[in-house]
Amino acid sequence: PHLIALAHEAVEDALRAAGLDFAAVLREGAYALPLVRIESDFKTPVRHGDDLEPTVTVVKRGERSFTLKTVLTIAGGPVAAEVVQTHVALDPKARAAVTLPAAVVTALERLG
Repeated sequence: PHLIALAHEAVEDALRAAGLDFAAVLREGAYALPLVRIESDFKTPVRHGDDLEPTVTVVKRGERSFTLKTVLTIAGGPVAAEVVQTHVALDPKARAAVTLPAAVVTALERLG
């Protein structure tokens, strides 16, 4: 579970660096980006004190959702885990999926 939390933090950090701040999105309330699916593959044991280096890439961008993959690598060593997570754009008042906002699209394009 800790590796999944680290991967999610890496996603938030990568999107913030690409111009999209999850916390600001939630505060503003115009739309939400809830996590709707997560998959993880654990490749090698991680020991207490291991430094993990995350790499986040865009796997897929749809009209209303996007999927990102985070690879967590042990510093100077092997891949520890791969975590794939899908988020959907949601109108919080209508509780319905909406087209990805332009700010999300732009951030995903920057993230590559």
